[in-house]
Amino acid sequence: MLMMLDQLTGMPVVWQGKLVGMVEHGVTDAQASQLMGLIIRHGLRAAKWVPSHGISLIGRHCIAIAIPPGKIPLQLPQRVSRMYRDDGSLLGVVTDAVICMETCRIKALEISESLAGRILGQHRYAVEYHIGVGVPGGNRVVTNTLLTLAELSSRLEGHG
Repeated sequence: MLMMLDQLTGMPVVWQGKLVGMVEHGVTDAQASQLMGLIIRHGLRAAKWVPSHGISLIGRHCIAIAIPPGKIPLQLPQRVSRMYRDDGSLLGVVTDAVICMETCRIKALEISESLAGRILGQHRYAVEYHIGVGVPGGNRVVTNTLLTLAELSSRLEGHG
């Protein structure tokens, strides 16, 4: 099943039947192709890290983990932020990602042209993309094809 990465925010995280925190946000790898892990927090305690290999199950209402949360790694990749065409023209900002709940793979990136577009639900989706080479910070994502939600649904149908 597929879900939006931002939907994980606020989800309870359970280890050995006990609540160990709530998801603050998910972290993708530098290529924006895989969920690397989750940053979680329990109350006012320090934030903790759960790597994706430690996630047993992402459910609709909670996340079960197989290992205890640990320290947040010092070197996490920068979050991808802007989407460009191959010719360098800006398409919009990356506002979310579609992930496969079973594999933690990123299936598509959600792109909005503006804040108003995001608020109004005017999104497009990039399925085929790459990280721009030689870009400071490594967070420039490049694609030439954006899909509507209907096109994305049709394309991902049956691909889980």
